Amino acid sequence: TIITPFGTSFLIWSVIFMWQLFWAIWQFLPSQRNSEGVIKAWYYYPIFTVFQAGWTFSFATEIMWLQLIFMMGILVTLILATMSLQTYKKTWKGYLIWQFPFSIQTGWIMAASCLSVNVLPVYYEAAANTKIVIASLCLATLVVTAFTWLSSYPVDFAIPCVIFWALGGVYAELQSP
Repeated sequence: TIITPFGTSFLIWSVIFMWQLFWAIWQFLPSQRNSEGVIKAWYYYPIFTVFQAGWTFSFATEIMWLQLIFMMGILVTLILATMSLQTYKKTWKGYLIWQFPFSIQTGWIMAASCLSVNVLPVYYEAAANTKIVIASLCLATLVVTAFTWLSSYPVDFAIPCVIFWALGGVYAELQSP
């Protein structure tokens, strides 16, 4: 698509999966079972993983309209989890343990959702003008989302940083289309 980031931009998945692994292990520690971070996020995680499995299947089998539905499910679930985690008083340690793993993935899924939206007109061979308009609206939405999130949750800098990481990847890719 017009807004597919440069290949190395996707290395962020290694960071996301490492933090998710850490989060998953940390929540099972006996001392953390009743912690506020677990209580605020635990029920979103299984829902998110079901949507992720659905997206993986539908994308791999090129059912593009379905992959978009699953991607939006992932996005909504991660936003709800991230917003739920915003409601407790965090220390930096608490932020890095509980909030950061969800925030970094939420930021990337925000960008990936825009990419999924752009996959449809490419897959269904829409006119070039349509692709440009959709890509432009998606990029504008990402910029507005980054600044809005930062102004709403100034302590949660991960989402805007990841969005700008993705936008930098798009810029890098467009340097040699």
